Amino acid sequence: MNESVSGLSAFIGGSGASRTLNVETDSTLVAGKYKVTVTAIDGSKSVTKNVDVTVVRPKFKIVEEGIFRDKRIIALRTFETIDGAVVRKNDRGGIVKDEYNLSHFGRSWITEDAKVWDSSARVYGNALVDDNAQLRGKARVYGNARVYGNAEVNGRRDPWGRDTTARVYGNARVYGYARVYDNARVYGNAQVSGGSSRAIAIVEDSARVVDAVVVNNVHVRDRAKVSDRAFIAGQRGKAEVYGDARVYSRARIYGPAKVHGNTWMCGTDDQFAQVSQGAEVFGRSILGPGVIISGGRHENLRRGECPNPD
Repeated sequence: MNESVSGLSAFIGGSGASRTLNVETDSTLVAGKYKVTVTAIDGSKSVTKNVDVTVVRPKFKIVEEGIFRDKRIIALRTFETIDGAVVRKNDRGGIVKDEYNLSHFGRSWITEDAKVWDSSARVYGNALVDDNAQLRGKARVYGNARVYGNAEVNGRRDPWGRDTTARVYGNARVYGYARVYDNARVYGNAQVSGGSSRAIAIVEDSARVVDAVVVNNVHVRDRAKVSDRAFIAGQRGKAEVYGDARVYSRARIYGPAKVHGNTWMCGTDDQFAQVSQGAEVFGRSILGPGVIISGGRHENLRRGECPNPD
């Protein structure tokens, strides 16, 4: 069942007397074991259980400002963000939809010009949403991830009206004119960046970018996965990876180029696999270390071997 904490009954000082407390604001609350009433979201079931509570002072408060009554976070204590910047008490943070957008735990923060537009978005751990970045829908930014510049993370609804969850986590960086949409995930040491509004880097659908670099005019979509220090750049045209393609182990794609279908591309530290100059590789193609494809359409091309990427 989906659970929510509906109340906290705490036994203080061994007296046995119980009362309801607010974990975040009650100054008399101390760390320890408490009885918590947990109720299903639909109210169908309620149980009481013992839990260990770690007391954390609130990181921020929310104030309303402007004619549209925007909700802005204000720091309630001093701490350092993941990029080494110091947030001081009373510093202004970004615009949020409600208090659940940002966790009071960890070093996570939303800076002054950044915006979180939906109540289902979450920023937690040590994550940072900075500059003019925006979160929409069911977006998740956590771990040591950073979303900044003019980037957007957006868990959009699919064509059937179902919510999706766009995730940026680990040590990932999403910045510039970058977009992470739908059920896409960017994680590990990945970097996704777009150089301008005409060179947007997009990762969407159920695509994955992990421990790889995607830069400028690039579109990664469907169920494609780019990983293990692969490098994709849209230079003189768009670079596209889609379908069930796997681009990994130092493989390189320079746009204009397309890699799709069930293609596997892999390289080594010494020998890259590379596709460029308008080439299109698709079907059940395999491009192993040292294979360079420049121009032309290539279906079911087999050159070299690649280990199973999954």
